[in-house]
Amino acid sequence: MSIYITGDTHGDFLRFNSSNFPKGKKLNKNDYIIILGDFGGIWDYKGISKEEEYWLDWLNEKPWTTLFIDGNHENFDRLNSYPIFNWHGGKVHKIKDNIFHLCRGQIFNIEGLTFLAMGGANSHDIQDGILNPSDYLSKKDFKQAIKKLEQNQKLYRIKGMSWWTEEVPNALEKSNCILNMCKYNKSIDCILTHEAPASINLYVSIFPPTKYSKWLEEEIKTKIEYEQWFFGHYHLNKIIDSHHLCLYNKIMQIK
Repeated sequence: MSIYITGDTHGDFLRFNSSNFPKGKKLNKNDYIIILGDFGGIWDYKGISKEEEYWLDWLNEKPWTTLFIDGNHENFDRLNSYPIFNWHGGKVHKIKDNIFHLCRGQIFNIEGLTFLAMGGANSHDIQDGILNPSDYLSKKDFKQAIKKLEQNQKLYRIKGMSWWTEEVPNALEKSNCILNMCKYNKSIDCILTHEAPASINLYVSIFPPTKYSKWLEEEIKTKIEYEQWFFGHYHLNKIIDSHHLCLYNKIMQIK
């Protein structure tokens, strides 16, 4: 049994094809690949497209089982509509037979290792605003607002289409995370997040720590014993130290 971890995929799963990941041909359904957020395979706000369906089927038919936590760039309306199951000690959304979303604040036992999954992150590409279609009197006004932002090369997102308020965990998800940590006497083998805790953020981001990054620092990093903390989000492959690793397109074996 093997476990691999990688970073953001944003709906592009070609890193898992045979030429890029030849080791995958020797894996089976008892082997796992974990994606650290911004999965992106469930994205189109209009519903599943033919392209999305093709790539989800493509990934589902790979020899291994795919697990992922959520990032900030997910369609949470659709993601949270999938059925919830108990799996390896925690709750998951079952996307396909061999694709599972590890829900926030849940702890999983996978072949002798414990994993705390705590997805979500603050978006950095919304500095110039989040458009809400319902704020405009007509589709024409809405399109004109988008055109103006794009002409000025602004960073923006659209509520319910490319941005969702659920990108950051809510109070209940945070409290459930803390409660589950206590059940394990605050000792976990691996922590899986999308955003980094505040003290680690300094090594990977030009942006200051967010409120959520500070929460990860104050409520998890300083209050729990762990062997390794894996995170994505920053589009970097970087070893911070022996306990903290940022992953993007690298596929790293941990067992």
